Amino acid sequence: MLSKSTGKLQNLQTLDLRHTAVFELPVKIEKLQSLQHLLVDTYNLKLEFNFDSIHGLRIQGRVGCLQDLQTLRTVEAQNKSLIRELKKLRHLRSLGISKLTTELGRSLCTSTEKMKDVSFLVLFSMNSDEVLDLQSISSCPKFLQVLILKCRLRKLPYWIVELQNLRRLSLYFSRLIDDPLKCFHGLPNLEILWLNQAYDGEKLHFKEGGFWKLKELELRKLNGLKVVNIDRRSLPLLEVLMIRPTPLLEAWSFEIRHLKNLKSFHIFEIPREFVLGMQPNGDPNYWKIMHVKSVRC
Repeated sequence: MLSKSTGKLQNLQTLDLRHTAVFELPVKIEKLQSLQHLLVDTYNLKLEFNFDSIHGLRIQGRVGCLQDLQTLRTVEAQNKSLIRELKKLRHLRSLGISKLTTELGRSLCTSTEKMKDVSFLVLFSMNSDEVLDLQSISSCPKFLQVLILKCRLRKLPYWIVELQNLRRLSLYFSRLIDDPLKCFHGLPNLEILWLNQAYDGEKLHFKEGGFWKLKELELRKLNGLKVVNIDRRSLPLLEVLMIRPTPLLEAWSFEIRHLKNLKSFHIFEIPREFVLGMQPNGDPNYWKIMHVKSVRC
């Protein structure tokens, strides 16, 4: 635990405890009235795609007293009291919360409505089976640029389509049934989209006229996915395409030749037909990727 004497540093503006052995913040933390940035997460790159990839810290005391706080990443969702305290942080711009339960997720929706300036939001549920219902956010943060959800979702929050400033969207373990691309299609500034165990359906369709600014797309462990349709005038700026273990994906089911700006195509742990088709003398489909500078499999 951090020393209680830390509370004497009343002019402190940034407290960075990332990748330390500190797992809990003391009550005295509420005395740091000048604090603007509280960085307390520990990130394990080896477990990037598991629930154990981030360890948040437990906070004692009233975090809502830190009225100047702009960054709070990442804290454990211990109880409703902590979630209610977040309502008071009206200047918060970056927030990360781990170990959310279904019940605490509902409470968080109410608090999030008060955070008008949030541009970075990361929400992790307790485990891969814990469902978060984020539908009840009646007014989404309009300045949100980064949204990372690592949780089970019965359906996508309706307000995602309203995120006109969103640049990065990452969904982990969502296990959606309906094609999520319908909601993302019209996001005007989306540049990065990662889907990891986020969709259980058989088909993804990148429709004409959508994803105009998307530069990086990763599809990982979409175990039911068989077909990816890419219309001719979709994804015009895509530079990086990564496909990782997607065992049912049909070889060359998607028109990569339409992706004229593609510079890097990485595809791993895939059916043998794909690998053969990426060899210069391997398959009549090789011409479809000849324009791509970097191809790895």
